[in-house]
Amino acid sequence: MDKARKKELLKGYKAKEKQNFKDSLPMDEELFWNLFDYVDEKLEANDGCDHSLTFTREFLEKQKVDVESVLDWIIKEGGGCDCEVLYNVEERFEEYC
Repeated sequence: MDKARKKELLKGYKAKEKQNFKDSLPMDEELFWNLFDYVDEKLEANDGCDHSLTFTREFLEKQKVDVESVLDWIIKEGGGCDCEVLYNVEERFEEYC
């Protein structure tokens, strides 16, 4: 297989991976960006993470979303606590969205 063909296949794979990620989102993408900002501000104001999803849950409960299904998705994506929501989940968004 030549180099150009490999490059084209990789590009297609990455595009499909990006679309699969977006299709898996349990709430609007814009709400996730708002969640990341909210959690970041709360962690700064409260001297860091207490290793729970307190601020993430707080934000989600104010939205018109299925809180438990969004939390399940977040945990599956590596967000086991508020700081991991920023370090792991937000990082995936920066890569795929």
